[in-house]
Amino acid sequence: MPGMVADSVFGPVHLPRTILRGLTHPFGLVAAQAVGLWPIWHWYARRLTDGSDETWGLLALGVVLLLVWCRRGHLRPEPQPALLLMAGVLTALSAAGTPWLHMLPRAVLGVSALGLTLAAVLDRSRPILPLWCLVLLSLPVASSQQLQFYLGYPLRAFTAWASRGLLAQAGFEIVQTGTALTWMGRTVLVDAPCSGIQMLWVGMLLAALLSYLTRASAARFGLNAAAAFLIILAGNVIRNSLLFVKEAGILHLPAWTHAATGLLAFLLTSILIVGFIRWRAYGC
Repeated sequence: MPGMVADSVFGPVHLPRTILRGLTHPFGLVAAQAVGLWPIWHWYARRLTDGSDETWGLLALGVVLLLVWCRRGHLRPEPQPALLLMAGVLTALSAAGTPWLHMLPRAVLGVSALGLTLAAVLDRSRPILPLWCLVLLSLPVASSQQLQFYLGYPLRAFTAWASRGLLAQAGFEIVQTGTALTWMGRTVLVDAPCSGIQMLWVGMLLAALLSYLTRASAARFGLNAAAAFLIILAGNVIRNSLLFVKEAGILHLPAWTHAATGLLAFLLTSILIVGFIRWRAYGC
């Protein structure tokens, strides 16, 4: 097979043209970046298989891979060197942090580097920030336990406070204590599943995906993400207010209405997020 000669410290090395072509192909660069992050993928697989987290991150990862595959005919023949340099720096920082950084910040650096590599090979019209957000959402801590540890209680406390105010407007005298709401001696907790973490994850996924597909600028993506966050917060407050009416016995409703209320709130917030982003993108 015809080959090319590359110099090394050990003298000339003969490499087949097909190997050199593969290494310089955009997908070759992405593959090389992914291989360089193998400790992160090992941690990723362990978290998915040991029951310590949920598998929602695979959905975001699949979305990223599908988006890149759909643009395979529009890749840059020469990737952007500045983005490749930034990706290399982040990869080096991730590797250098092995002795003293927890795996989560190392994974954030690593997948950010992968996102920059993808942005470097994609055509110029594709925005970087939504793609970066999608790769961050692919981390196996984004949808459940670890995020629940950091954000769960503040979100639950805010939801309880806002739900109390909303129900007070309807004439109910409710006392809030932390994440608990009490009415006529009946206490209902805003527990972990009602914090809205998973709704927030889905809302951010929608905002990032639609911002990418509509080629949103950095400013517009920021606006889309902020709107999605506020819509999710409002939707979760309304959901918990309705659930309080049921769980406190104000209205006697069948047990299935608990899950139905959550599903309805999820669908409503998703529709509002999609509608807002389409309105901002197309003016309709």
